[in-house]
Amino acid sequence: MTAERLGERLSELQEPSGGFVERDLWPDSKPVVFNTGQILHGFNALILRRERKDLIPYARRAGDFLVSSADETGSFVRNEHYDMVHSYNVRSAWALLTLGRLLGETKYENVALANADWTVSQQVDNGFFLNNVFQPGWNANTHGIAYVLQGLIEIHCISGRASYLSAVRRAAERIVSVYDTKHCMASEIGENWEFLARHLCLTGCAQLAIVFFRLYGLEGDKRFLNVGLNLLDDVAATQNVMSPAKPYYGGIKGSFPIYGRYAPLQYPNWATKFFIDALLAKQRALTGPTGRSTQLSAS
Repeated sequence: MTAERLGERLSELQEPSGGFVERDLWPDSKPVVFNTGQILHGFNALILRRERKDLIPYARRAGDFLVSSADETGSFVRNEHYDMVHSYNVRSAWALLTLGRLLGETKYENVALANADWTVSQQVDNGFFLNNVFQPGWNANTHGIAYVLQGLIEIHCISGRASYLSAVRRAAERIVSVYDTKHCMASEIGENWEFLARHLCLTGCAQLAIVFFRLYGLEGDKRFLNVGLNLLDDVAATQNVMSPAKPYYGGIKGSFPIYGRYAPLQYPNWATKFFIDALLAKQRALTGPTGRSTQLSAS
């Protein structure tokens, strides 16, 4: 199975600290929280769904690395891209909480929940999250915004803590308002939810669709379902399904238009990954709201 082979390969690349070094967009010299959290999601999924207990030691080392990267507030202040804090690392906290529940390790759960609390503290009254840019001088991106929302909503679903769902809902209400007015979500967003770019981040649109489908499943508000469907349609409309011989057939661009600032002139694999996730989330959403909020999830 490809996913299992990938998990095995990643276990071979783990640093002695338990973290993982960036090997794609830029060659980091140190392991960082975000990459480690992403890979921990994969380990968790393989342990949960494929019973790959041999990967538990690698998952545990990744969890220890994340714990060592947090301060007393739960903020990941060490081993960060550009040595700056990022609200979107609550997605890594989601992986850490899942690991804690898998292994019955409260130290992982405590840090994960503290990070979620810290992330909620970064939200201002209009729903926007501060400290959520990829690097100094950049604008917030729908990609990073969606990471925050998905991390918080999944941590809510595992922990049952209402404050995390409330924070997601507050941001989602503003996104619904913006989308209803603009009929799209620009790639880059200002602190008052104003558009700061003319291109779309297709990855971010797919991720936001996942969040809105999840919200609809929990709360049954059809506004969330409709915006999720529209965001997913925005992405699907850009997919090439007419040229099977082309290397980008079936893939999702980084930006639309493709020369936009997010992953320009690229078809990043994670864009297609999140598109697939969104299609699966749509299927679940269309079965109707469940109202269930407690669930152990690993992807």
